[in-house]
Amino acid sequence: YKKSLEYNNKSLELAIKLNYKTGIAYSKGNIAVNYLSVNDFAIAEKYCKEAISIKLDLEDSYGAIGSKIDLSKVYINWNKPREAIIVLEQALELAKMVESKSRQSDIYKTLSIVYEQLDDDSRALDFTKKYVALKDSLLNEKTLEEMGTSQQRYKLETVSYTHLRAHE
Repeated sequence: YKKSLEYNNKSLELAIKLNYKTGIAYSKGNIAVNYLSVNDFAIAEKYCKEAISIKLDLEDSYGAIGSKIDLSKVYINWNKPREAIIVLEQALELAKMVESKSRQSDIYKTLSIVYEQLDDDSRALDFTKKYVALKDSLLNEKTLEEMGTSQQRYKLETVSYTHLRAHE
């Protein structure tokens, strides 16, 4: 933890010196995760919010969603589930806008955890089902993509082999 925080702080200092906004945003996000890992929730919250703000200014929606998910984890561990839900709903809206199914899946999983923490089993189950359905959909898409790639490779190898055999 200490070494990671040290490197992330050095990264932040360098990004500030270079006025590299993306580097500043991601360094702050990493520092937030460092503080979350040692249960220093107030500082983790501060760095997450700063990272989110910069990422939104940079129109880095995907990065902002990730930092919002991290912020929700701060709230979950800090036993502030209502705040986590608000942040996750914002993140979900953004994830749908940028059509990021993988981020939506992460958000559904995290919402399930929050509602479980609130003893709202019905909503926890609902988000678990959404998570599983989306994960299955992503897995099917990935499988089809890999099958297409394999089919293309097979065709290429077959054509190459046939071409080589014809020249022998």
